[in-house]
Amino acid sequence: MDSDSRGVRKMNILEPHFLIVAGEASGDLHGSKLVQSLLDIYPKARFTGMGGTRMRDAGVNTLFGIERMGAVGLVEIFADFGHYFSVYRALMKEIASRKYTAVILIDYPTLNLRLAKQGRKHDCPIYYFISPQVWAWRKGRIKDIRKSVHKMFVILPFEEEMYREAGVDAEFLGHPFIEMVHPTRTREESLEKFSLNSDIKTVGLLPGSRMNEVTSLLDEMLQAAEKIKKELGSCQFLLPVAESINTDLIQQKLGSNPLDIKIIQGETYDVMNTCDTL
Repeated sequence: MDSDSRGVRKMNILEPHFLIVAGEASGDLHGSKLVQSLLDIYPKARFTGMGGTRMRDAGVNTLFGIERMGAVGLVEIFADFGHYFSVYRALMKEIASRKYTAVILIDYPTLNLRLAKQGRKHDCPIYYFISPQVWAWRKGRIKDIRKSVHKMFVILPFEEEMYREAGVDAEFLGHPFIEMVHPTRTREESLEKFSLNSDIKTVGLLPGSRMNEVTSLLDEMLQAAEKIKKELGSCQFLLPVAESINTDLIQQKLGSNPLDIKIIQGETYDVMNTCDTL
């Protein structure tokens, strides 16, 4: 395979094989859309990597799922360090195998910035979609990104200029949620589908898209829901969760569920459109 001026292998544009890595529910959603777009350009493209249900449905051969990758911070990572390290080591071996046309990393800098460094060692093109928030904290990471990322695709307009000034090839694509964030049904249709009473207030509880976020925030949200119930009297609660979340574990946490909270999976935007209060 030929190399460009940076010593990076050029793509096989006829039948490219991409290693694509997402580590959480939002990345899984963005990754599925990205795969669909790339298949429009490269109909014979193959995709292997890490993702969730949406990426699998889009055609990605997932070596690992994202269900256990939703750590919020270092404490959670260390609690499941063995799994994280085994995933990291396996993905490094995939990159080192040199069988991929390019690597596509989606957000999730805890893992993906480390994989980018590995790609640099093996002259593999690294394309990063959705930049780490280096403008908010640890701006020094830009130096590593400049050395290891072939191109950074950003979703905020000021990020493009910031990266280019730092010597990183960057392109502003716009925020993917602008096109995605919309309900699929009218409020009336969702009220009926979710078996809700249209005569009383509907309150949405949104603890996050990752399992660790849900489990760490849910207790406090339930306490808040009890107070809301006392204030409003008659009201009903919806709890939207990502498709990667194990709803059985949430149901166990809810216990007898005296507030009659309805768990809705994979329909967050319809839930938000249905609720009077979030």
